[in-house]
Amino acid sequence: MDGEMLDLYIKYAQRKAEDPSWEPQYAEEDKSPVAVFIRLVSENAIWIAAGILLKDFVVDYFKKGGDGSDGAGEVLVSSTLDVVHQISSNLLA
Repeated sequence: MDGEMLDLYIKYAQRKAEDPSWEPQYAEEDKSPVAVFIRLVSENAIWIAAGILLKDFVVDYFKKGGDGSDGAGEVLVSSTLDVVHQISSNLLA
């Protein structure tokens, strides 16, 4: 733990020791439809972008054959992508 977290934990423990029924009050989340939509879109955009970047990395890696030789891994790429497609189809079914 860093210093700030340790300080917060000590304050929390002291407050809890003084009054065992005390519960921290958290700020209420914004439940407006616009905020929920923006949060949903941004979370999904991050996952989609990460998936595309990972796919590009894997395809480029296998096209080089993993050892730098060009074209050695084309069959492996297509079979790997077929397996990934099968798994995703089974999960969505």
